[in-house]
Order: sequence, then structure tokens, then C-alpha cells
Amino acid sequence: MAAGIAYRIESVIDAIAPGSPAETATLKGKDDAGGSRKLAPGMTIVQAEFILPPPEKKAAETAPEDRLSQPSALKFSDEKPNWPAFHSSVQEMPPGTRFKLTTDDGSTVELEPVAAADWFNPDRGLYLDAEMVEIRAQSFGQAIVMGVREARDSVGQVYRFLRHLGRKSPCAVWVDRSPSPSKPARRPRKDCRSCCCF
Repeated sequence: MAAGIAYRIESVIDAIAPGSPAETATLKGKDDAGGSRKLAPGMTIVQAEFILPPPEKKAAETAPEDRLSQPSALKFSDEKPNWPAFHSSVQEMPPGTRFKLTTDDGSTVELEPVAAADWFNPDRGLYLDAEMVEIRAQSFGQAIVMGVREARDSVGQVYRFLRHLGRKSPCAVWVDRSPSPSKPARRPRKDCRSCCCF
């Protein structure tokens, strides 16, 4: 049973997973010449940038539709709570993708995502296109026939839709189980297949 509860996911670090790349990564900033600062709970992430891996083929050998475009950076704030969008984008990036996080003090850190052992991604990455069949008329007369048939089918769909507007559902019929002599019992409609009307 769904509770229908929605909540905002903030971009504030709650904890660092032991043994993760975030535990060993060091922050880079104006005041981090020695490179000793690390990510810690309480830090706020304000931006995330994706760093795509180099293409395996040369640019001239890769078809334009197969080339990955550089994703735009995602900003995080109270007005732009984009952390769920960032999490979803990480699942769709090719292997080897890194991302650069920027904290609220301007420091940056580059990380590479790793597979989570306690979380399952339900999206299998299958993008199925609808089956389409292109039919071309071979003559002017056939084109007229096909146009009339298409117009008839479209008008019929609109008519059937408008015809059903305002009609009561079959399961909305009320049945009186205790009829009186002056008030005969009403029977449920035969096309009602749900118990909601009894």
C-alpha cells in the first residue's frame, strides 16, 4: 500500500561510506595546497559535473548519433533540489565516467562511482520504440481512399470519446436489499463485474 509521502532530498553529506572513493578523495581549493582536507559529514554540495571517459573510436569513425554529448552541470540549492536527478543520471552514464563535486566553500573533488552492494537499480536500460509501419499510396486514387479512411477513423475515435463523457460507471448502480411494497428493488446491471455496487 502506497503512503503517498514525498520529501526533499538535500545535498548535505550525512555520512561517508567506509572504504568508498569518497573516504580517500581529497578536496582541491585555494586553501588546500597540501591536499589534506577530505569530504566530511555536514558539507554541502552545490554543483556536480560529469567527466565522460574518452571515446574508444576516433571522432571521425563515430557516427554523430552515437557520440555522447557532454552533460550539463547540475546545481543544488533550496530552489533547485536536483540530487535525485543527479543520482538517476549517474546510473545512465557509461562505465568510466567520473564526476566533480563542488562544495559550498568552492572546493572540488573528483570521484568515480562504484556499484552498491545493498541497492538494486530497477531500470534495465531498455528503450523500446513503438512498432511503426509506413504505408505509401501508389496512385492518386489510392491516396484519396487512404485519406478518407484515416479521417473516418479519427472522427470515430473522437465521437466515441465524447459519447462516453458524462456516462455513469456500471458499478455506480445502487441496489436496495430491503425493498418496500411501494418501492420495488432495483437490480444491478448485467455488465457490472465488480462487487463495489453491492
